[in-house]
Amino acid sequence: MRKQGFKLNNEGSTLLTVIICLAFIGILGSMMLSVTMTNLQMKIVESKSKANFYKAEIAIEEIRTGIQEVTIEKIREVYEQVVLVDYASYVNLSQNDRNAVMQDMVAARVIKSFGDTGSMTDSQILSASSVPPVLESFSDYLSITGGLSLNIDSLYSLISGTERSVVIKDIRVEYEKDDYKTSITSDIKIVIPEFTFEDGTEIITYSMEDRPFRDYVLVADGGISSVNNSNQTIINGSIYAGKDGITIHSNRTRGHSVEIYGDNIVTKGDIRVVDTAHLKIGDISSVDKPILWADNLVTVTTHDYNPASTLPTSMEINAISIIKDDLALEGKNSDVSFPSGAYIGYTGSFTSEGSAIMINGSGSSMDLSGLNSLILAGRANVSVEDKENNKDSDILTGESLAFKSNQRIYLIPGRHIPLILHNPVTKADVDAYGLPNVDFTDSDIPFMNYVAASKPYKIAAMQAGTGAGASTLRYYYLNFASGKQADDYTRLFADSPLLDSMNPFTLGNVRIPTVDKIQSVGNLMTYDSTDLVKLTSGLSEDHTTYPDDTTLDQHIKGINLTNPIYTNSGLPPVTVGDLPELYAKMNKFLTLDEAGSYDSDLIFDYFIKAGSVNQIIANAANWNSTLFEYQVGNYNYINSDPDKQTFLMVEGDVTITDSSIMKGILVATGDIIVSENATIHGMVISTGETGTGDGNIDVQTNVEVIGRLVAAGEIRLSSSCRLTADEALIETYLKPIFDTEGEILNKFFSNMKVKFNYSETLPADNLVDLSNMIYYENWRKN
Repeated sequence: MRKQGFKLNNEGSTLLTVIICLAFIGILGSMMLSVTMTNLQMKIVESKSKANFYKAEIAIEEIRTGIQEVTIEKIREVYEQVVLVDYASYVNLSQNDRNAVMQDMVAARVIKSFGDTGSMTDSQILSASSVPPVLESFSDYLSITGGLSLNIDSLYSLISGTERSVVIKDIRVEYEKDDYKTSITSDIKIVIPEFTFEDGTEIITYSMEDRPFRDYVLVADGGISSVNNSNQTIINGSIYAGKDGITIHSNRTRGHSVEIYGDNIVTKGDIRVVDTAHLKIGDISSVDKPILWADNLVTVTTHDYNPASTLPTSMEINAISIIKDDLALEGKNSDVSFPSGAYIGYTGSFTSEGSAIMINGSGSSMDLSGLNSLILAGRANVSVEDKENNKDSDILTGESLAFKSNQRIYLIPGRHIPLILHNPVTKADVDAYGLPNVDFTDSDIPFMNYVAASKPYKIAAMQAGTGAGASTLRYYYLNFASGKQADDYTRLFADSPLLDSMNPFTLGNVRIPTVDKIQSVGNLMTYDSTDLVKLTSGLSEDHTTYPDDTTLDQHIKGINLTNPIYTNSGLPPVTVGDLPELYAKMNKFLTLDEAGSYDSDLIFDYFIKAGSVNQIIANAANWNSTLFEYQVGNYNYINSDPDKQTFLMVEGDVTITDSSIMKGILVATGDIIVSENATIHGMVISTGETGTGDGNIDVQTNVEVIGRLVAAGEIRLSSSCRLTADEALIETYLKPIFDTEGEILNKFFSNMKVKFNYSETLPADNLVDLSNMIYYENWRKN
């Protein structure tokens, strides 16, 4: 039997195959298109990322370039404005030490340029672990603004071996555009290069031109005195005396006169005129007045003074007198006048230290009427010797200008001392009644409005008589609650008839300027033969403006010294309250222009290096010198040749013999005597380190000095001397020494200015290797 079979139907298979192929091709095409689009998008992202990266890279490179510019500028600044200007401070340093100092100065200045250092000192900046950045100082160098942001972590200084670096930590620059952001973060390290001085860059010329010595003819850390029987000594130039002050003394009837004409008369102590001596400072016809700085101005009478003499103890001051404490006429027959200038007593503490003017010497006169300005910040005190307590008892008064006889104003009337009823209280009174108190009840004067309620009176015990008949007198004085209350009481007393009945001890005329030229906290007493005693009220009379001592004190301290009488004389535009600091500065540097700090109390130590003469002499064989000479042991300097140039150092005392001529520089470690008729053209310096004395210079009669006398001890002048600080002449006398002996001078003088011949020095750019000075560290992207 034949089997039945089935035949397959293939219709439509071709179409299915075509469809499958087309689908595959479509999928493949879609995949190819997707890959192409992805690749295109990636290329777009890469292109934009590169553009952003380049922008960020440009920005950080601009910052690096700005840092390099600042660093180079600071190198130039340190070299030209610090090192070259004061090369003497660096010439003795070794190359390594000098390089380290200069690197430190550059590093500190770079950090100050980019960091918020506030009031930090250079040493604080260099030792700080971090300093916050000032972003504006970096962004100033950026040319790209939109889309750019900058952040910096900190700055700090880094020492590694002999290398000094400045590291600017984590500078992060971000640039964003079209939602694409790129960032670069890196440290920038600035390696401060070493300074290499080639031959010829250290050629220096020393000059005293810019030093305070320039205007000074006399400088003594002890004192300056001129003691003689007669004749006149003329000083043309500034002078300085230390704690022992300036003394002019003549103890004979003929008198001795000293005239001083210089820009600054400065002493850490007092200016004293004794017996028949006369002191004149400045010229009445000069517009620019000298400035006189002192603790006190005092006239004095000693035991051997001849009261029958017609010559007074006298001062004539044409200056800006800046006096810390008092002007006191202690000497009999004193005659003090201020024909021109100004006077400031600036200590206003309302105590015994308050600046005032006092006339204690009988027969004295004073004329302040020529002053353009009179400022008195304090009040006089009656200083009464208290024998019982072995000290002086200071009685506050209401007077800024006072007479000794006016102390009676402040004695308590005897009727207020119960039972005894008189003042002073005697020993017999105390024996009979005991030491009494004071009772101000039922008084016609309201004493309790003025005195201190807790202690309304003071007692000063004085000895009356001598030997077996000696007794003790106890004086009862009013004890005022404040300076202003003392002023009010004094005015109350002056308004009564009592003041006219209290004739002062013998006085000449006492005159003051017109009221518009006076600013005084307390009252001022004047006297003449017609008005007798007259009171001129001080500022304290104005109770509305000045209700207490504090407001008075603030006013005086706040007075601006802008009057042309002050500014024309070189005083800077300061207030009275600034004067204590200026006085201290003058006593440290001899000038108000000097900057820096200085701890010693001795001017001499600031200008002269201790022990330098001994060291220079010990190394004399090493100096390449044409003029230098030295002597060990005491030495007599004899020379009559006016052309001989001297540069001499002596370990010992020196006598410049009669009529000798010294032209140049003479230094001795002991005392120096300048004998009669000698001539000094240059500098004579006594260091006081060896020898029999203390560094004194004794100048005998008829000596001429054109130059400077400088003493660690005292300078003692005789009469008929002529001393001048002529800068042009002294530079002529000293020029050969300063031109050829710079190495030795630098070993001797401190803080000298140096003249550089800039044509013989290298520019700052050539002193350092600037390649590889600034580079990136820890660089990273995104």
